[in-house]
Amino acid sequence: MRVLFIMALLISGVVTAQTKVEKELVAFNDRFNEVVANKDMKGFLDLYSKKVWWIAPATPPVVGHGEPTQTFQFIIANQGELTHTIDKLSISQDGTQAVMIGTAIVKVDKVGLDTDGTYLFVLEKENGAWKIQTDMWHQHTKK
Repeated sequence: MRVLFIMALLISGVVTAQTKVEKELVAFNDRFNEVVANKDMKGFLDLYSKKVWWIAPATPPVVGHGEPTQTFQFIIANQGELTHTIDKLSISQDGTQAVMIGTAIVKVDKVGLDTDGTYLFVLEKENGAWKIQTDMWHQHTKK
């Protein structure tokens, strides 16, 4: 009986830790959507590691803030919209790394862009803050 009680306490501690990290990651996604809506370039880039891997369709991966900056500048210059939903979260057992997969909804009327796609973030804590280490995405084709 005592063993079952101890196991229950251990499991509840793991669940509590995972729930805390899940809440942090949902807040991170909310922050992402907020900085995009506010056209906040500094806030946007602060979400990314300085050594982020940017993996876009049909192009070689690149490292650094160059591609995220250009992409967000395009959205700002054309008064576009970008939002992310979370469809799946996978969190490391120690709570320091995560994979976030979801839907990216992009609308830029000035260039006739109204689409969605799938994004994948690999996130890791840097100095206590979640940062995007890898940003991979693709645009869904219209049928």
